[in-house]
Amino acid sequence: MINLKRDVIYDVDGSFSTLFDGTTRASGTIVHGFPHITYNNSQVCPQATHPGDWDNAVMCGPTVTIRRVLFTNIINHQLFVSQLQKAALLSSINTTLASDISISQYSAVPSFGFIAK
Repeated sequence: MINLKRDVIYDVDGSFSTLFDGTTRASGTIVHGFPHITYNNSQVCPQATHPGDWDNAVMCGPTVTIRRVLFTNIINHQLFVSQLQKAALLSSINTTLASDISISQYSAVPSFGFIAK
């Protein structure tokens, strides 16, 4: 898989599952570069049997929902260039995060973010 680093692939019928890690899933989501997803969901978001074949992505099963988050109309967007983002599982929309969360909660892809639910 080349250039998977910015994609979220929704496997709606589970057809990639067996190829990915030999596990059969009804559906799944393949994503690369967001270590907080694997860190918080290691049992349901494993790496591929041969990680290099899948660009070191992880595949989350149907119990984990991953969505792309897009920020629009950011004033002075240059302030955000090459800045890593913190990401974490939130229990509700009103939950806030401490400013000193673990480095494992930082995403590896600047300017893009995902929320695992």
